[in-house]
Amino acid sequence: MGRPGIELNSWKQLRKGQAVHFYTADGWRKGHVTFVNTASITVLWDQNSTQRNTNVYDLRNVRLFDTRSK
Repeated sequence: MGRPGIELNSWKQLRKGQAVHFYTADGWRKGHVTFVNTASITVLWDQNSTQRNTNVYDLRNVRLFDTRSK
């Protein structure tokens, strides 16, 4: 399976509350942006019944959620 979603060109394309796909050691996950910085974002996501925050520092590891697919 390839990368999900839409590729980003800049951190400025992201806004708080926006749905995104992001890459972790376990593969691609879905979450929502909680904080946008000039060189990173923080994503809130669910792992089982626990909410987690993950910082993403590499633009290649985050993609916009594609609402056009399925």
